[in-house]
Amino acid sequence: MFNASGALVRLATPVNLGDKLFIVNKFTQEELEVRVVFSDSFPLGGSQVGLAFQNPVPSFWRKTRRGTRAPQTLRVFVRGNDRNGNPFSQTSYTLDISEGGARLDGCAYLTTPGQLIEVKRRWHGRAKFRVAWIGQIGTSESNQIGICTADANKLPWRDKVIFPHTKSGKKS
Repeated sequence: MFNASGALVRLATPVNLGDKLFIVNKFTQEELEVRVVFSDSFPLGGSQVGLAFQNPVPSFWRKTRRGTRAPQTLRVFVRGNDRNGNPFSQTSYTLDISEGGARLDGCAYLTTPGQLIEVKRRWHGRAKFRVAWIGQIGTSESNQIGICTADANKLPWRDKVIFPHTKSGKKS
């Protein structure tokens, strides 16, 4: 899991808080220094480690998008568990959507990329999504999240937007 501030990774090699490491984007071969800001043992072995850039670097993780995004504002309902494991349900709005996910605004409860959430739009059904990134507090992306589908055939907005390679909004 990653965002402009760093990444959450699993490492087999032990590290300590404050250690400085180098991380390489395997697609661009760009290399940057990161600092270990979180470390916890992983149940299956190794450690789950939070790595932070010295300053946010939004372009470090650049990657070719699978599909086009369509600017679209739709009211949705988001359900999941907060960082303490307590269930929450809240209203949110899409900023843009694609066949593989969306960017939502107004999601204050989510604090960890990788969380599984449920998104529902009125009577159009519900679908499960994984949180890909969370906007950094103090930036224009604060309270925004990027989500990718965990149910490819169930998109709550499939009937709302016609994507370039489809005719009806449904996959052919």
